[in-house]
Amino acid sequence: MDRMDKDELDDSPETERIEPETSEPEASEPGGTLPDRSSASRRAVRPERKRFSAVWIGLILIAALITAIGYAYYRELTNELWSVIGAPAAYLSKYQKVVFTLKFETQREKILAQNEAMTERAVVPIRDGDTPQTVAAHMKSAGIIADEALFLEYLVYRGIDRRLVPSQYVIPERSSLKEAAEALISSNQRLLQYGILPGLRLEEIAATFSSYGMSFSGEDFLTLARNYPASRHPTGGTSLEGYLLSGSYLIHQAISPESFLEGMVRTFEESITPEIRDGLARQGLTLDQGVILASMVTREAALSSEYGLIASVFINRFHAGMKYQCDPTVQYALGYDPELASWWKPSLTYEDLAIDSRYNTYVYAGFPPTAISNFSIEALEAVANPVRSNYLYFRASCDHLQSHNFSETYAEHVAKECK
Repeated sequence: MDRMDKDELDDSPETERIEPETSEPEASEPGGTLPDRSSASRRAVRPERKRFSAVWIGLILIAALITAIGYAYYRELTNELWSVIGAPAAYLSKYQKVVFTLKFETQREKILAQNEAMTERAVVPIRDGDTPQTVAAHMKSAGIIADEALFLEYLVYRGIDRRLVPSQYVIPERSSLKEAAEALISSNQRLLQYGILPGLRLEEIAATFSSYGMSFSGEDFLTLARNYPASRHPTGGTSLEGYLLSGSYLIHQAISPESFLEGMVRTFEESITPEIRDGLARQGLTLDQGVILASMVTREAALSSEYGLIASVFINRFHAGMKYQCDPTVQYALGYDPELASWWKPSLTYEDLAIDSRYNTYVYAGFPPTAISNFSIEALEAVANPVRSNYLYFRASCDHLQSHNFSETYAEHVAKECK
């Protein structure tokens, strides 16, 4: 093919001219303002954003509903659980309460189950310096609790770990973990070390209760002790004067006066051995007469080592048919001296010795109506088995050592008077 001239090529109808494309400006809106493409774009996106927000709101509502249901379930769970295992200590944080509640829900059976292996009640001592861990370890070794760690957690949950007071506590037989823990802060299970000295009359014993924090008053005690049922009295009387043995006792702080006296009477009866009964019988004495003489021996003797000798004087006088002429019986008859603030007037006058009272053994022969004080069992043993002697008199020695001089005759007795 022959080469075409440039001019021919340009004029050829079969050849298209390629011109560069140019954009024509868009027609302006009325007023000369160009259309806003971004507004149109936003109008296109807005429905998508609405759909997105609706999804989130739905999720939030679902989460709120689940939370509300969960909280309602938790509240129902806590109310029901706390009603059976006890409420948590008020000072625990919300987090601690939640943790304990969820854990104890799974341990509910262990907390409430009766300890069938514990067939007898146990006494748990809490001493000064003991920690909850010390107490828990002791209770575990004694077979009172089975799970020491759970017990400690329960003490913290209930706040019992901060309320332990040194004393001794009775844990009833078959107590559950919950019951064993609660017993450690219960006044009904708390034991007191209660002591009664020898030589006290009922009024003096009654005066001791307030210092021990007893749950009953001295007046309640006296009313019952002076009018005790004869059917339950050791010798069929109605007064317990002399029948409350001296000694140290473990008693419930919240004990009633009836239970207190029943326990004291039981202790007395358990202390009367066959040897004591046989000894009193050999002396020709009933148990009631032995009790009266034991109270007189106790008030006369400052030293327990002289119980046997003083008892021999009263036994010898009993066999001889003599008056006992025992000063403490007169003191008992005189009663309380407000000036001396004492039930036992130390120095008796001749007028005192002449007081008309069945308790005055200077005026009346034989035994006074009742004992004049309590005593230790050793005093009653001395009456049942006195020292063998011929003594009929005794008086305080002059060496101020609280001992006595003993005499067989009145002349000898007078001769030993202190100058």
